[in-house]
Parts: sequence; structure tokens; C-alpha cells
Amino acid sequence: MNNGILTKLDSLPRLPDVFVWSDYIELRCLVHPDKAFSRSDLMETQEEMTDTRDDADDISDEEYAYDLGIKVDDFQHDDMYQSTPAKNDRLQQKTYERFVHL
Repeated sequence: MNNGILTKLDSLPRLPDVFVWSDYIELRCLVHPDKAFSRSDLMETQEEMTDTRDDADDISDEEYAYDLGIKVDDFQHDDMYQSTPAKNDRLQQKTYERFVHL
């Protein structure tokens, strides 16, 4: 069996689609010793990955600006939206949505 796909689980999916993330979560669950991968595990993984790369996650400013009904430039230059708590809230929301999809 070719285990090549399982060696790439140390990086997050590049596509924001919920079904791609659901597949990622399912694979992480399958390879985990306990056969489990929780929302907190995903949050922790995403936070660790965020620390190691600039384009850290799939949560794009464009997506959130659209959801809020504001221009991307306004979103990117607003300290409230770019604050660490706001980014954490968006990450938690996306993580929740992915697990709801599962």
C-alpha cells in the first residue's frame, strides 16, 4: 500500500472547501493512535501551523469581508478585525463548521 498521502498530513489543506477539510479530519482520525481527532486537536494543529507559515490557514480576508458586507481593504486595515481575538474567533467558527459538516 502506498502511504504517500498519509505523510502529507503534517500540512493543512490549501483549499477552503469544507469537504476537503472533512477529508483531512477523517484521515487524521484514522492515523491517530486513539482513532479520534477532536475540534481542539484541529484548533491546536491550525495554531501550530499558523506559527510556522505566513499564509497560515484557509480563512481568507476576502471571505470574511464578504460575509460582513465590507470591502476587503477596509477589512484588512481594521484593527478590530485583524486582532488576535477576532482571528481566533474566526478560526473557532471555521473549525465548528467543519465538524458540523462531518
